[in-house]
Amino acid sequence: MARFDGDDDLEVEVLLDQAPRDSMVICTPWADDASAFYYNRKIIGMRARGGFRCGALFHEFDPIEALGLLDWGRGVWTYDNVWYWAAAQGHQAGHVVGLNLGYGFGDTTAASENMVFVDGIAHKLGRVDFGIPTGEDGSYLYLKPWHMLDDEGRLELVFTPRIDRADDTNVANVIVSEQHQVFGTLAGAIVLDDDSILSVSGLRGSAEHVHNRY
Repeated sequence: MARFDGDDDLEVEVLLDQAPRDSMVICTPWADDASAFYYNRKIIGMRARGGFRCGALFHEFDPIEALGLLDWGRGVWTYDNVWYWAAAQGHQAGHVVGLNLGYGFGDTTAASENMVFVDGIAHKLGRVDFGIPTGEDGSYLYLKPWHMLDDEGRLELVFTPRIDRADDTNVANVIVSEQHQVFGTLAGAIVLDDDSILSVSGLRGSAEHVHNRY
């Protein structure tokens, strides 16, 4: 990417491999439009190798510690959409742990995309809420801690934000994109399918709230 930071170009080369056994695949419909759908696959916790250079700065990913994910989708969407999505991955107590949480996009009454992955094995979760704090005017306070819960008592996490990558595009109020992709760390506990408790601390990830009209 030319002139990514002032006059400095950004060069990135990353190889993702060692895909885990399980991944998340869902085909989401829309209740108000029978022709709309979104087919999506997310592979969480792949090994990441490579690095990036920007001017004099060079960073190489640790081939043992570095992880990445693939988010691939195709579909026909409706005009006005909102979604909440969070993903995280890292090493916790000797295990590779990944999270994929989301809601708000399409009609998910039949199924959701909420899963936790431990060493590549998926554990299905129920419906979630990100618990984004709000101010007196009802607007989200994205850089305050979020309290993420599910409807089955299996997920309780605190997301501590560090950076809000925000974007607000509005073209004649017809093409609109309001985005908050927040990066931070997760801590708390998750009950797995075998009723054991997975504790996480300092798990790096991102959580976003997006509203698009186009």
